[in-house]
Amino acid sequence: MAWVALKDPRLGFAEALGALHPQVAKPAGIHPSAVVDADASLAAEVHVGARAVVAAGCTVSRGCTLHPGVVLYDNVQLAEGCEIHANAVLHPGSQLGAGCVIQSNAVIGAEGFGFVPSAGGWVKMPQTGRVVLEDGVEVGCGSTIDRPTVGETRIGAGTKIDNLVHVGHGVITGRGCALAAQVGIAGGAVLGNGVILAGQVGVANRAVIGDRAIASSKSGIHGEIAAGEVVSGYPAIPNRLWLRCSAVFNKLPELARSVRQLRAAAEEP
Repeated sequence: MAWVALKDPRLGFAEALGALHPQVAKPAGIHPSAVVDADASLAAEVHVGARAVVAAGCTVSRGCTLHPGVVLYDNVQLAEGCEIHANAVLHPGSQLGAGCVIQSNAVIGAEGFGFVPSAGGWVKMPQTGRVVLEDGVEVGCGSTIDRPTVGETRIGAGTKIDNLVHVGHGVITGRGCALAAQVGIAGGAVLGNGVILAGQVGVANRAVIGDRAIASSKSGIHGEIAAGEVVSGYPAIPNRLWLRCSAVFNKLPELARSVRQLRAAAEEP
């Protein structure tokens, strides 16, 4: 039996699968049922699927693929080689770098959650900013990235976002981050380069996470996490400390009983 020894088997396996199952590019052309505004600019080598909508002012560059049901609002910009899967929606002014992939039902550039309390109730804060995805960003199914009141929400090059992730308005991520399923990042948070957030991590408003920091599943991040730190728990603390605390949790009833007994003994005459 033939075999191969590799320093990184997972990487080798991924490369082998890519070679054995190459992605087949969609043929260039616009489906008859698609709606493309006369003021939109589409390169000759793009594929626009059935019932896709491309609004005024959009630019769709060479090699882009819009699958069925995709909606590009006004002034969306797609650089070369982007692939937008079925029923994804890109709101006005969204800008994607080269080679970005948006999976089905993801929403890029929707209004951020901005409301101001008043005596008469909540007053809507207009969300006039935009979302920018740099080169090579991938966004999973059902994920949402909101635009801010002013300025940008920016996702750094090479960042990979899993399914059902929410990125709030004005968030900035560095390059090469990885956000697993059900991560929620509140408005104004800043992530450095290479940050990894495992499933269901929550990041508070305006939190700052340093380069290459890692948060384990269900962590709650408030304030600032130093570069290279590994954190766990809610609120997030250094992972080693969290492991020590976890080891004590099951013993808390016994410890509490011992404390009550010692207190009672100390109070005896």
